[in-house]
Amino acid sequence: MKKDYISFLKKLRSPILLALLGFVIYISLSITHMERQLLKNIDLQLLTAAQNIKYYVGEDYVTKDINETTYSKEEIINKGALLDSIAKKTEIDYLYMLVKKENDIRYALMSDLLDELIENPTPYYWLSLKDAQDDSYLLTSETFGKDEPVFLNSTDKWDSYRSVYLPQISSDGTPYIAGADITISHLRKNVISWLVLGAFRSLIFLALSLPLICAFMRLKKKI
Repeated sequence: MKKDYISFLKKLRSPILLALLGFVIYISLSITHMERQLLKNIDLQLLTAAQNIKYYVGEDYVTKDINETTYSKEEIINKGALLDSIAKKTEIDYLYMLVKKENDIRYALMSDLLDELIENPTPYYWLSLKDAQDDSYLLTSETFGKDEPVFLNSTDKWDSYRSVYLPQISSDGTPYIAGADITISHLRKNVISWLVLGAFRSLIFLALSLPLICAFMRLKKKI
C-alpha cells in the first residue's frame, strides 16, 4: 500500500511541476498586464474628472483679473467642498485649477473636506506651486502652452502623486489648467488589490489545470 502511494506521488511529480511552471508564467504575465491596465484605468479616471471641473465650478470661474481677493471665503468653501464631493465619487484624491499669475503658478481652486474648509477657508487658494515645493513646476509651466492633456508623476512637500494636467481656456480667453491627482499610496493600494485578485484567479487556474495535466500524462503513457 505504501509503495503504491509513493508510486502515485512520483507519477504526479511531473504534472505538478508542469502546472507550477504554468502558474508562474501565468502570474508573471498577469501582473504585467494588470499593472498596465490599472495605470490606463487610473489615467482615464483622472482625465474624466479633470474634464468635468469646468462644468461644476463654471467656465467663467477663472478670469484674466483673478487674484487672491477675487472670491469670498464662502465661495471658496462652497466650490472647494463641491470639488471634494466630486473627487470622492470618482475615486480621485484631489481636483484643482491652476493659473499663471505674478510670474508664478497658483492654485485658483482646490478640493478639500468641508470641515477643514470651514476651519481654514483658504488653505490652498492662491497657494504658489513653488511654495508647495512641487517638483513638476517647469512641466506645469510648459503645459499652459499645450493642446493635449499631460500625465505625470510629481511630488510636493506633502505627498507624491499620479496626475493629469488638462490645458483649458476660460470664457474670457484666460488659459488655466484643470488638474486631478491620485496619491501614489492610493495607487499602490489599488495595485495590491488587483494583484490579490490576480493571484486568486491564478490559483483557480492551477486547481483546474492539474487534473487535465494528470489525464494528459496518463494518456501519453498509454500511447
